[in-house]
Amino acid sequence: MAIWFRIIAKKYDSHETALMSRSPGRFHSDPLHEPTSYAAASLWTAWCEIAARLAVPPDPNAFVAYRVKLNEGKWADVTVEVGARDIGIVPEHLRADPAPPECRRLAATLRANGWNGLIFSSVRDRPNGRCIAIFLETLFPSQCQWERVSDEEWDTFVDQNGLEH
Repeated sequence: MAIWFRIIAKKYDSHETALMSRSPGRFHSDPLHEPTSYAAASLWTAWCEIAARLAVPPDPNAFVAYRVKLNEGKWADVTVEVGARDIGIVPEHLRADPAPPECRRLAATLRANGWNGLIFSSVRDRPNGRCIAIFLETLFPSQCQWERVSDEEWDTFVDQNGLEH
């Protein structure tokens, strides 16, 4: 079982919608027809990713974190150059910001071929941050469980990383 973390705004904090991205992303363009979730291997990487999307430093009190547990599945790992080239994408595409169309084309191809998602290097937490794009429509309920990170764990993370305003 792999553990990942997703941070979302509190205003979207409902169990039914906590995982699904509400806007286009690196590996999907239509949230309704390509339901996708993005998560990170650590809370810090998840925070770096969410903070980069905002014009001002985010207030950690406006966010909640989820622990995403993924059981088995078919995951394309494009964190290494060889793996990326094997499935038709070059590392420069994966590092580009904003994401080029090649990223969304790769995801569409993977979806069409039965993949559950892909693991990629974080654009915002280099060099070691890892992220995952989860193609929600391809998962069985037994493959993905999520739970909200406790307020105590979140407060500890915020304190340890000096994120309070």
